[in-house]
Amino acid sequence: MLQHLDEGITIKEVENHFHYSEFYFSRIFKTLTGESVYAFIKHLKMDQSAIDIKLKKHKAITDIGLDYGYSASNYSSAFRQHHRLSPTEFRKSIEATSIANPFHPGIVDYFETFDDYDARMKIVLLQDVQVIYERVFGNYDDPTISSMNRCICDLCITTDNTCKLDNITMIKGGKFATCRFEGEIKDIFL
Repeated sequence: MLQHLDEGITIKEVENHFHYSEFYFSRIFKTLTGESVYAFIKHLKMDQSAIDIKLKKHKAITDIGLDYGYSASNYSSAFRQHHRLSPTEFRKSIEATSIANPFHPGIVDYFETFDDYDARMKIVLLQDVQVIYERVFGNYDDPTISSMNRCICDLCITTDNTCKLDNITMIKGGKFATCRFEGEIKDIFL
């Protein structure tokens, strides 16, 4: 779904992709995520549009809304309903150089510059890797926009084939964007 958001993806196309009946797919999807497929796609579009507002400051907000299937008249109200800010207020608020750490109340973390983050980013070819995998479903917002109780959180820890837990999966190898982090787990937020 993430790979096809800008193509006007439909629920029927998602169901057909997985070769399930509409009723079965919708029921299983809602059981796993707590939301309908339609609501999930709507959240993803709102979150991605917020990222575009952050990154594409030269682009008109109405054009960003149009990119995600919203008319000029309903994008602002849909955005406000989802993010509790208008798109214009959101764009003005993102010049922040710091953010309250959601894991440690009272602690403010400061962002590095883009160049600092970019210097640590590398595209690498990785082999298949077996991981212990856990996903916590909530709502789907960017933690720099919304509180942590509105995010999808994924956690993967590498393991070998002797691990007998139920939540084991294989991540297929290929090219991945990586960012090296050194420090304590409590500091990984930024």
